[in-house]
Amino acid sequence: MKNKILVMDDDKDELLLIRHLLRARGYDVVISENGYGLGEKNLSNIDLFLVDINMPGILGTDVCQYLKKDRTTRDKPVILISASPELDVKALTCGADDYLLKPFSLTNLMRLLQFHLPAQKS
Repeated sequence: MKNKILVMDDDKDELLLIRHLLRARGYDVVISENGYGLGEKNLSNIDLFLVDINMPGILGTDVCQYLKKDRTTRDKPVILISASPELDVKALTCGADDYLLKPFSLTNLMRLLQFHLPAQKS
């Protein structure tokens, strides 16, 4: 069974690129341009959340805090992504499992995914 990743980023081009790259490596990818409506979505089948910090209207740190408080998602990895120079502090403060500074390489992204996700089953 493929690991399922929810990617949130307000930059549509970046969102589509990440989705393409991850799908090409065998992941099931769901995308969202913002964090609105999280409470209305079935998140129990998501294995990892990749969340941009700076989205209009709702911050990725707020999304992370929501995910870490919800009983169906609190034990699932949340990786924050941003160009913010204080990303490490923001990730620690909101309870994120890891962070990735933009711009990032595919190698670094894959390393984090492999660290935080169980091996995929065919």
